[in-house]
Amino acid sequence: MSPRAIRRLAELHQQEGEESRFAESYVLRHGQWLTAQDHWEQVVSMFLGCKEVGDLSGAAAVKAAERYARESLMAMLTTQRHFCPVCERP
Repeated sequence: MSPRAIRRLAELHQQEGEESRFAESYVLRHGQWLTAQDHWEQVVSMFLGCKEVGDLSGAAAVKAAERYARESLMAMLTTQRHFCPVCERP
């Protein structure tokens, strides 16, 4: 799946509620939009490779992967360390 099918953080930021709060927190964690966008796409791509998402097709797979990524990353951002799995990859 092309990263272009993944929604941009700027688009999420324009939404109301949870998606907007996530985008703002994730960009703030990284200090710049480009790095945050790159890491967002990498994490969503990881979820696209999961069995639960692999059974879906097209837009449904991307939507599910984005949701899993957003929920996981938001949980990581709420820890004291503000963890990002891409920044802290061994």
